Formats: sequence, structure tokens, C-alpha cells
Amino acid sequence: MRKQFQFFFLITLFIGSFFLYIGFRLIGLTNSSSPFSPGLRGAFWFLLLVPTVMIWLLPTIFWQRENEGSAFWEKAFVWLSSLSIGFMSFLLTFTVTRDVILLILLPFRTYLFTWLVGIEGRFLVFGLSLACLITGVFRALGRPFVNKVTIPIKNLHKDLVGLKIAQISDLHVGVTIQKNYVEQVVQIINSLGADIIAITGDLIDGTVKQLKEHVRPLGDLKAVFGVYYITGNHEYYWGAAEWIKEMTALGAIALLNSNVRLKVGETEVMMAGVVDFAAKRFEKDAGPDLGKALFTVGAPNPRALKILLAHQPKISQNAADAGFDLQLSGHTHGGQFLPWNFVASFFHRFFKGLGRCGEMWVFVNQGTGSWGPPVRLGTSTEISLLTLSKAVET
Repeated sequence: MRKQFQFFFLITLFIGSFFLYIGFRLIGLTNSSSPFSPGLRGAFWFLLLVPTVMIWLLPTIFWQRENEGSAFWEKAFVWLSSLSIGFMSFLLTFTVTRDVILLILLPFRTYLFTWLVGIEGRFLVFGLSLACLITGVFRALGRPFVNKVTIPIKNLHKDLVGLKIAQISDLHVGVTIQKNYVEQVVQIINSLGADIIAITGDLIDGTVKQLKEHVRPLGDLKAVFGVYYITGNHEYYWGAAEWIKEMTALGAIALLNSNVRLKVGETEVMMAGVVDFAAKRFEKDAGPDLGKALFTVGAPNPRALKILLAHQPKISQNAADAGFDLQLSGHTHGGQFLPWNFVASFFHRFFKGLGRCGEMWVFVNQGTGSWGPPVRLGTSTEISLLTLSKAVET
């Protein structure tokens, strides 16, 4: 409990400092530091601080309930809290941008400097932030983008040329992503005629009891060689064992440090999966184990195509060393929205799209849903359709 309080306090202090910075730079406290009237200043500070408090009340309002569903006002509260995070993020981005421009113009004191310092420049920051938020919400909750990618595999068997893998990741079914969106995702995937469907973790943000009906459409997914599922970190926050059981009941094959062998024509595909790193925090001696994933049913066929499902792309070097040909991951959301897409690219070697790790290809889906703010800007919600081809020998 003490550690949780310390963590909560530090995060609150960190985020609160950013929000105070926004408030002082855009709103001010006194007549000398602000072009706004006292009444308008009070309204702006209320707009800024109330959602900040709501962010921390969010977990106790909805997700600690054990019953199914939620009252309308509770869902509205969750929506408002989530959107406030996105709005504050854009405010911070544009406030910092404005201040950098002001710092550059400070020695010259041009008309632009005076304009940005004044009420017009401050309203510009609010206006741009609101425009980005609205645009991002429409992008996040609209029809997912089908990202079609061809992956050239060295020495690929002729019977695997043209094999199609549909991947979804980070759907985050919860308050903002619900049954109608999941049904749309299923309809799109089934229209692609995939041979294999991979679900690479972070499927939900809630318990089975709360979200069972919203996830049920995934039982209608159709693929020639089956639907495969691995856990992400969020499954462990909401009862991974129950979610694994639920997905298995819906027809998915859970790959938990294990593999299955698929006979395709005259060759074989090994579909392997590892549990997420977050398992270590909840289960003794748990965590991703590539050795178990490879040797669950004996030594792998050296000629088989070896595909690994791993929620976090950071396991890629170990997977390449283990001899996998292709790794499918998610987790990063591609940063989800500005400016975090740039941050994600800094912290993750593979943060979206197709990359190469030694002899192994790594593909990172940038998220079929969204987490936190239902906002997408600079990225897209994605259903990946990966088609295998034989690499041209040089």
C-alpha cells in the first residue's frame, strides 16, 4: 500500500507540474500576468484543474464496480476524464511550442511576439488543442485502416507464398471501445480472407464480467488455419486467467509460452506465442519463455516457418537469436497521438510497421483500438494484413 501511495504521489506531482505550467503560461493568476478578466481566469482554471482531478478519480468510479455495465453518468464521467487527458496533452504541446517561438523572438520584440503574448496567441493554443482533440476522436473511433504489407521471407516454401495473416492488437475494449466497434473489426477481418488471424494482446480494459458481451463478436472470426491469441500487459491488470478462458471459449487458441504446428501443403508453419512481461508481477516464475515456446511439442522442424506472437516488440533480439523468421507485436500504439508518436519512436527500436532484426522480420501493429484518450493523430487504428512472399535472391 505504501509503495502504491508513493507511486501515485510521484505521478500526480509529475503530471500536476505540467498542468500548472500550462495554467500559469496561458491563464495567469493576476491582472499583470494575464490578459483575461478575473472571471474568465477563474473559468479557465476550473476547466484546467477539474479534469485533472477527475483523471485520478476515474478508476474508483467505473472499473472497481463488479456488476456488468454502468450507469449513464458514470460512462459520461469516464469519457470526460479520458478526453481531458488528450486535451491537456495537446495544450501542453502547443504551450511549449508557443514558448519556444517567444524565446526565439524575445530579442526582436516583433508584432508576432506581441500577438503571441496577448490574448489572441493564448486563444490560438486553446483553439488548436480543441481542433486536434476533435479530429483525433473522429480518427480513433472511425473505421480502422487496413494496413496491407508484403513480407519477403528468405527461402520461403512455395506452398507458403501468398499466405495471409490478419493481425489485430491493443483493441482495449472498455468504456470507449465497445461491441459495435468490435463487430466492425470482425466484419473487416472476415472480408480479408486471411489464412491465419493473430490477436497480439491488450484486448481489454476491464473484467470478463464487465466486458464479456462486448468481446463476444470475436467468436465470429474466421480463418483457414485458426485464430491465435496471446496476453498483453493489460490482461494481467484485469484477470489474465479469466480472459484466457474466455478467449478459448470463443474459439481462439491461446499461445502461452507454447506453439502449434500447422500443416500447409507440403510444409509446416509453427505458430508460437509468449506471455507478456507483466506476468512476472502477478504470477510466480511467470513471464515470456522462448525456450518453452519453441519446444512445447518437441524440437521444431528446421524447415518450418517459425512465427512468434509477442505483445512487446522489445523481445525481438532474443527471438531472432532463437531462430524465428517473423515476430508480430503491438503494445506501442505507434505513440497513438502527437507528440507521443515521436516519444515512442525514441524509446522503442521497433515502434510501428515492418522492421528487421538480424535475419528476422518484426512487424508492430500500431493498435486496433486506443487506450486512455480515444484519440488518434499522426497514427491510425490498424488492422494488419500481412502477405508472405519469397525474398528475391541477390
